[in-house]
Amino acid sequence: MALGINCIRIRGVLKNVNPNFGYSLPMNITNTAQKVIEVPTHTPIWEIPSRYHLSILGLCLSESEQLRLSTGTTVLKPGPYCRLKKLSSIAVALSFRSRMSKELQELLDRKYRLSLVRFGYAKTSEDLEKIWNSCMDGGEIRGAYWSIMTHTLTTSELQEKVYQQLNIFSLQNCCIHLQEKKRSCELQKKLHLKDQVIAARERQHNKSVCHYCSQISELKTELFLAEHKVSKMERTLKLVAYRDNMAKID
Repeated sequence: MALGINCIRIRGVLKNVNPNFGYSLPMNITNTAQKVIEVPTHTPIWEIPSRYHLSILGLCLSESEQLRLSTGTTVLKPGPYCRLKKLSSIAVALSFRSRMSKELQELLDRKYRLSLVRFGYAKTSEDLEKIWNSCMDGGEIRGAYWSIMTHTLTTSELQEKVYQQLNIFSLQNCCIHLQEKKRSCELQKKLHLKDQVIAARERQHNKSVCHYCSQISELKTELFLAEHKVSKMERTLKLVAYRDNMAKID
């Protein structure tokens, strides 16, 4: 793949679904085919200003990947605050070239290789900004953020601009999320009230049905007793008529 710039080579077995990172690759290759993917040479994470490390960890890694990161012997309870504390401690360690920073670099390079290749076509920082804006419009932020923050043509001014845009975007999404959460809570309350009304109506209906069933049972009992009396009276009348007839014959 000729990109017109220096490239590094990431070798691996590519399948329809990558077994290591769990995302689809738009390539028509067989499951056993060996393929060499070339991505542009880019800045390692330990050479990026440390103030951007936490945003990279929070945005570019999934929640499961964040939980798999090791912070030594520190044991943290689950929860957003503890996860933020854990990521903050990892972000400090990323300022140095270490095993952790190398593994994280390799993970993100593999995960966002296609985005790195896309940004590799940029010749200037202006081209990078255009690609970034295009990705923002399309909602492809994770890979684009990693690619532009590590690109060799990215200036410190562009890094800061992208970082600020991401903060604004995150705040907007947070506001939208809170609004949707509030709306969801209101809808759940309304649904709960409706469920209570339906349950009350069902109880009233069942009570009415039980009352009607009881009345029907009582009426059946009265009908049975009335029929028994009528039958007894009919037998008595027949016996009286028989005796009268016998008396007349005598």
